[in-house]
Amino acid sequence: MEKSFVDHWLLGDYDQILHYQTIGNFDKLNTLEQCLLTFAVLQSDKEAAQTLASRIKLASDSYTKHVPVEVKNRMFDTVLSLNNLQKDTAKLNLLKEVEITRVAKRPEAKQVEINE
Repeated sequence: MEKSFVDHWLLGDYDQILHYQTIGNFDKLNTLEQCLLTFAVLQSDKEAAQTLASRIKLASDSYTKHVPVEVKNRMFDTVLSLNNLQKDTAKLNLLKEVEITRVAKRPEAKQVEINE
């Protein structure tokens, strides 16, 4: 089985990762992989990393230029909503733990079962 870029990244096989710098290989990577590659290259060659970052930005600019403002706003709102949902979930989990602790401290708690 052939390893993908992400496989090499997760294994810390940076020698293999650096082979993706070539134009043909770089363009086959998705944006996340391109960013990870740029980060890996930055450790050894700041100028090359800057070149890769410029290519990512150029591709991003050309893509987003054609995306209507309404779609960009909807995407932004979606990300914000997901962030708020994560915060709300964390708050609910904390409240649940507090309530479980409070109930467990009651004298009759030994007889009460808490169903999650």
